[in-house]
Amino acid sequence: MSEYLKLKTHIETIRSQNLDELETKVDLGSNFYAKAFVPDTEFLFVNVGFGFHLQMTLNEADEFIDQKVYGALMEAMNLSDK
Repeated sequence: MSEYLKLKTHIETIRSQNLDELETKVDLGSNFYAKAFVPDTEFLFVNVGFGFHLQMTLNEADEFIDQKVYGALMEAMNLSDK
């Protein structure tokens, strides 16, 4: 869940700074990072589960993250009620 919230923060940064391209670092695992260049920030790939990634616009990714977070909160509330 924290990865989705982190992605949401990155999306907000891309929008607020009106970035068309982006230089960043990608975690390859075990806190080992590699430099990355994103030439077009119009689309991004989002991990939707089970090893699948979908290409989405920033708006689609934002909506997807909101639904995932809402679903997780509802699940947590249902479990805490039992």
